[in-house]
Amino acid sequence: MVVLFKSERTGRDAMRRLNARRLISAVPVTEFAAPRLVTFTCSLAADKGAKCGLGRGHRYFFNAAKQSCESFQYEGCDGNSNNFLSAQLCEQYCGVGGSPNGGSPLQEEKSVRPVVCSGLNGCLSTHECIAIPSKGNVAYRCCPTK
Repeated sequence: MVVLFKSERTGRDAMRRLNARRLISAVPVTEFAAPRLVTFTCSLAADKGAKCGLGRGHRYFFNAAKQSCESFQYEGCDGNSNNFLSAQLCEQYCGVGGSPNGGSPLQEEKSVRPVVCSGLNGCLSTHECIAIPSKGNVAYRCCPTK
């Protein structure tokens, strides 16, 4: 479908807004997402977007510093691609996962990154080393015990 616009500037602006809305409203969540696109999207800061007729609502973004998905207030239009309808979609897309027993994996105090465990590097007595799917691989994290 070809859409003609009266002015080039208006056309570019309209297409930018349309593409942003499409991207934000239906972020593809597949195991085949291009690694560079996933890395780029998941590294972006939260962007609340602009107010529009669609209305405000809660969305989720991936906080790269904390390596976790967090909620934010979305204004309804524009913004960036680090914008997901649910925490689960955010986690699936950016390759993080919560603990199967509930809660979040243990995080390092200074870097706030998940603690990596193995047979040699165990967890605290309140946590257990569990394999969690991450970006098509398996990551071993210290998760809360049952």
